[in-house]
Amino acid sequence: MRLAFALLLALAACEQPCLYVCGSDGDCPQGFYCTSHQCLQRCVLCGGNCVNDTFHNCESCGTPCADGQKCSAGKCGSACAANLTDCNGSCYDLQSDRLNCGGCAHLCGVEETCSGASCRSLSSCG
Repeated sequence: MRLAFALLLALAACEQPCLYVCGSDGDCPQGFYCTSHQCLQRCVLCGGNCVNDTFHNCESCGTPCADGQKCSAGKCGSACAANLTDCNGSCYDLQSDRLNCGGCAHLCGVEETCSGASCRSLSSCG
């Protein structure tokens, strides 16, 4: 049984599932990619895997942003988009990014996700 389906059943009491948990891209809905055990719609693919270092792989794999620029939503520019925060040259949504949850480099555990800028157990709804 796929991991995502198992989590869906575990969260059946919730109004909506909080997230899709995954072990590979095949566990995610179409158009989503598995990174850090969470299905994400946007990612930079390098060698068939999502990469977390978006600054050095911003517009495509192996394409870093120029000095002084930031990687925001897959494009190099002078600033982050309004809802994103600069963390060492890459822009993240601190409300939902499990590698930068509530603050830069605040990593949620393997059994957690980021919701509302807080790390939460995978079995909770946010």
